[in-house]
Amino acid sequence: MKRRIINKNILVTMGILLMTVLISCSSKEVNIKDDIKSPKQELTMAVWSGDMDKGDIDLPIKAYTQLFENKNNVKVTYDIIHAVTYEDYIKKLNAKLYTDNGPTLIYKFPNTYIERGVAVDLSGELSNLEKIYDGLKREKIFYIPIGMSKDGMILNREVLERLEIEKPNLNWTKKDYINIKEKWLKDKPREFNLAEYKEIVRYPLYELNVIDQPNKVININNEKVKNYLHKVKEKIFSKNYILNEGYDYYYKMIFDRYSKERESHIMNYINNPDELIRFLQIPNILKLKESQIENDKFLILPSVYDHEIKSFGFIVNKKGKNIELALKYINELLSNESQKNIYYSNSSYYPVNKEIEKDIMRWDKDNGTDKRAIELRNTVLNRLKKEKVNYLGMDNKIKIMYENVEKDLFHLIFTDKEYSDKELERELKKLEDKYSIIFNE
Repeated sequence: MKRRIINKNILVTMGILLMTVLISCSSKEVNIKDDIKSPKQELTMAVWSGDMDKGDIDLPIKAYTQLFENKNNVKVTYDIIHAVTYEDYIKKLNAKLYTDNGPTLIYKFPNTYIERGVAVDLSGELSNLEKIYDGLKREKIFYIPIGMSKDGMILNREVLERLEIEKPNLNWTKKDYINIKEKWLKDKPREFNLAEYKEIVRYPLYELNVIDQPNKVININNEKVKNYLHKVKEKIFSKNYILNEGYDYYYKMIFDRYSKERESHIMNYINNPDELIRFLQIPNILKLKESQIENDKFLILPSVYDHEIKSFGFIVNKKGKNIELALKYINELLSNESQKNIYYSNSSYYPVNKEIEKDIMRWDKDNGTDKRAIELRNTVLNRLKKEKVNYLGMDNKIKIMYENVEKDLFHLIFTDKEYSDKELERELKKLEDKYSIIFNE
């Protein structure tokens, strides 16, 4: 009788233990399933469709983003904003940014968002921010540059030699270039081309300050602009240039990059390079391509027209989701390892991290990087160590306005009509009123 009771107690105890194990296993199974089903943290990045390539991100951070996702068990989602023009992109981006839980990161930011208070001040938020070049640092920093470029110019070495023009040094000036151009033009009349248009019309227009952003004033109807138009017409329609085509051809050649006129123009100079003193290609002198270094016709120099540093980077949207994750994403992009990978990759950008210069020098030595390319790069890096540089670029709204002003002035330059002073003043007054309204919208 006692043995039967003991056996019964053992059976009860074993049953309880078995139930405990089953419940425990069941609980673990539920937890495992919950873990599988639980969504990853998501980081959303707004990107213009123009910066995408066949549905994939066309940035020097593609590989980094994949590593960041795997390392942190997160998902980086590209909020692709489809727009034909950058102006349309900004309008569509506006609609997203002024709502809760919009994109957290904005790539190739429109800098108007800094003034409007959309961006997070990142100056005290990122440990690796101290590593960037001093020329890129600010007391308050809303935009983080990740990679940078500096425009150069390419002169035709063979034409310089044929005309017995001394090769300029790396510290050359705009005056040096103009002297070279004048000697080239005296040799024989040249067919009017895109490079000549930019140097005669576009670059001087930006120096006129027709859009005074700080004072919110449009300055088109004045003596400076009138004199500019007279000088431009005088240069273009001088004996120095051959213009075999009409108004429509030159308008499309200059402003429509997909036109047959532009294509025809580019092909003409690809097939006849000896007709150019300056090639249309714009190199990044911080990181030249092998094809540029190895071309015997190319003499690459710093640009005498564009002194700004260009960059790609991010702002963080105050209303975005997972801001801490966005900060981590950017901070790791500024790390030594990530920045070195930008240099070693096929990206055309140069790193912003000053701490990796010695590593890059060793890499250049091991890979036989051209000494001239290193000298060119150092002209920019030495400047970044001494002075603050503009790397934000022109406000996109202002840039678009300048492009439109240029198109309107094109009519006054290339028209056959001769305007009297009063007629010209009337036309400029119309433009000034037009852009004053746009500017203050």
